Amino acid sequence: MTGARVFFSYKREDEARVYPMVRALEAAGVPVWWDRALPGAENWRENIQSALDDAGVVVVVWSAASVGPAGDFVRDEASRGKARGILVPVTIDRVAPPLGFGEIQSIDLSRWNGRSQRDPDFRDFVAAVRARLAGEAVPAATGPSARLQRRIGVGAVGLIAAALLGALALNLLGVQNGLCGASDGLSDLCGNAGLGDRPTREERLAWEAREPGSCPALRRHIARFPNGAHAAEASRLLAAATTGRATTAAPVERTGIGYVRTSEAALASRAAAEADALARAKADARIAVPACLAAGPDEQLLDVRITPTDYRCDSIGGHRCGLTYSAACHFSVRGVVETCG
Repeated sequence: MTGARVFFSYKREDEARVYPMVRALEAAGVPVWWDRALPGAENWRENIQSALDDAGVVVVVWSAASVGPAGDFVRDEASRGKARGILVPVTIDRVAPPLGFGEIQSIDLSRWNGRSQRDPDFRDFVAAVRARLAGEAVPAATGPSARLQRRIGVGAVGLIAAALLGALALNLLGVQNGLCGASDGLSDLCGNAGLGDRPTREERLAWEAREPGSCPALRRHIARFPNGAHAAEASRLLAAATTGRATTAAPVERTGIGYVRTSEAALASRAAAEADALARAKADARIAVPACLAAGPDEQLLDVRITPTDYRCDSIGGHRCGLTYSAACHFSVRGVVETCG
């Protein structure tokens, strides 16, 4: 292990997205260490500690997983790289760095296709790594302006092209957000080009059409647009969800099985004995079948429907029957309602 190697810190869920970075960085002539290189049957924690101590650069990969509550191990490794002045942060999702890391500019690789070494954002990444390895200042990123010039074409985008390009040197994101928010048409255009943190037209329409206050609708939006412009807002609304009791009751059916013993009194016919067992089963289900017992004060048992499964009868001195049955228990339930915003 030498101090010239690059150490990758990332969440295991992001391994498939980190792998192309490792391969491309190695192809660019930069030696890399990551935990997939650990030899089998060795103490992985000691190996990681040794690699981290010997690293010349620590690349931390910020993602939805690594900035969340389960990303403490990644944040610990990043803190060690930051303390040594060798940290190079990259983002692969539209997330903000954790508290304490916002002052170090992250390189946005969320749009990198994982293959091209000519991609301007990836070139910024390589330049930053090489500068850290050499103990030099990280050069200013050129990827955002290069991507903007490449994506702005002629015709439909001509209206915003001159203004955006002329204002890049002064306030890139501020200008993009201002112009791209001027109308839905411009917003859609910017979103489709990946500019100004605007949603694509498809995402904008989905966000506007979602059911207000619906937590499931927010979860569906995140699943459909995990890197979308509204993903962070959807996550914030979910985190602030409130719960309460529904104002109206809903019908709920639960099923279970039960058994009533053979009756003690003999009846005149088999049909009468079966009818007696069926009536006793309906009363029995209300007190003996777990599915028919109310789970809380907001549940009310409305009806029990019994389906006979197996009669056990005898005709000694009259007719007596027992019954194995299936019970369908119908409740009126005023359940918990989750509201998001």
